[in-house]
Amino acid sequence: QLIRQQSDSSASSGYVSDTEAEVDDSELFQMEQENAYQEAPLSSNSCTKNPGHFSYFPLWQFKLNDIPSNVRHPSVLKFFQRISEITVRLVSTKISRNRPKSNLINAEAKFRFGTGIAVSDPDECYHIPNVENNECPRKWNTVKKYLHLTKSTGSIFIETNRNFVYDDTEAQSTRVEFFYDNPNRKGVVIAKGVSVHHSFVSGDHKSILVCKTFDVSLVNMVKESRKEIQTLAQNFPRMIKESMMRRVFLISHPHGCEKVFSYGEYVMVKYALQRETVNDQVTTKMVKLNNHSQISQKTEDVRKILLYTADTCNGSTGAAVVCFKKTGSGATEDIVLDMWMHNGADKKHGLSGSLMKVLTSEDVANHGTATTFRSLVQENINAESDQTANQVVNCPMFTVYAPASHPVYASYIKRLYSFPKTFIHVHTARDLADGGFFYAGYGDCVRCFQCALGLKSWRAGDIIHEEHFRNRPDCQFLLMKLRETGIDASALMSRLRQSNEQNTAQSQ
Repeated sequence: QLIRQQSDSSASSGYVSDTEAEVDDSELFQMEQENAYQEAPLSSNSCTKNPGHFSYFPLWQFKLNDIPSNVRHPSVLKFFQRISEITVRLVSTKISRNRPKSNLINAEAKFRFGTGIAVSDPDECYHIPNVENNECPRKWNTVKKYLHLTKSTGSIFIETNRNFVYDDTEAQSTRVEFFYDNPNRKGVVIAKGVSVHHSFVSGDHKSILVCKTFDVSLVNMVKESRKEIQTLAQNFPRMIKESMMRRVFLISHPHGCEKVFSYGEYVMVKYALQRETVNDQVTTKMVKLNNHSQISQKTEDVRKILLYTADTCNGSTGAAVVCFKKTGSGATEDIVLDMWMHNGADKKHGLSGSLMKVLTSEDVANHGTATTFRSLVQENINAESDQTANQVVNCPMFTVYAPASHPVYASYIKRLYSFPKTFIHVHTARDLADGGFFYAGYGDCVRCFQCALGLKSWRAGDIIHEEHFRNRPDCQFLLMKLRETGIDASALMSRLRQSNEQNTAQSQ
């Protein structure tokens, strides 16, 4: 049996199989579902995690300039628009009495909001590779057999977090809303939950919510959108794919509000699952693996998680996490779409984290190399991993950037809006904001939100990143931007030093 339906009679056990203890990740993450006493979404100004939602880009106003500059391409815009079409808001009005104590939620809340992504066929869900025979089982077939569904019935499937829809009781009280892009809710299409099915893999908290819809054309839309998403991703220019590898991208419904787009850097963290029996209770410890740890042949007991800086809020759980990865080697090397699912907030550091996945054969082959992730985040996590090898931890170890000098301007949008409409400068406000600068309040003076460097008296021909580097070469944000654009910091330092020497010689 590959999939086990979470029925009301078995839900209280907290197990997804009769032999394996389910991995409880509540020590690692705070699941980001929104609990509310009314259906009206929370105002962005009331959000305590990301006040003002300045790092979100509303999908109903989504445009090319909202995409990071190094992946800014018309096909990328279309790609995210198609993902947006199949991203849904989930609204649940009932909490099952069968939830175990480790999975309790606010019972007084009348509404719960989450996010999901639609599939037209459950076989489209990501597969857990069989590491022994390298076959991918079509594990969702039992869903269709159970309901005897056909495409003409208006049935549709939603991938989401199992902690949001725990069993059939909750599934049948869950409403699925497509096209909730605009605050006025114009064009929203609704489907109703029927049942829920959970993955059999220990630690994999992804579920399939089976839904009914009276709009049969919705099934065709989902099928065509998913097909186009794959085609667009395959046909991205090589340079775009390489740049897409450096970030994760999310489309979600924070606080049950309309869809938004966010992105950030990420790193992969690996854990080995170690099962123990204490007082006749089976428990699972998560042992963090560093890049020098040996991975045994029993890779089915190793999990991987993504941690990322992309903004998320309550209501984002279940959202698709979009990234790209390298596959193959030599002549067969390629960069392909790699879809994950958002789980919640890392309790220790406040970063966002994905659901777990089982390691693939390529993950094992690449273990110990850091070429896939080229950001400063990866270098930090590697250094820390060397110090904490094989340590049993309650949550992921992660080193973040030094605190920003002006954290209120950490968002690009916040920096951009700091410039007055009458601002006169040799550079545009957009370029300065992209370089990490916000308006200092007088003249042409701007200040870096990260290192607090102030620059003024700009002249024609001054290059933003060069002036920044000339005066503050250790700014972490600047170094990250240089990496993104492929600029070698050492070479830039040598060139600026030579330029300074030439200017000094000429002045003498």
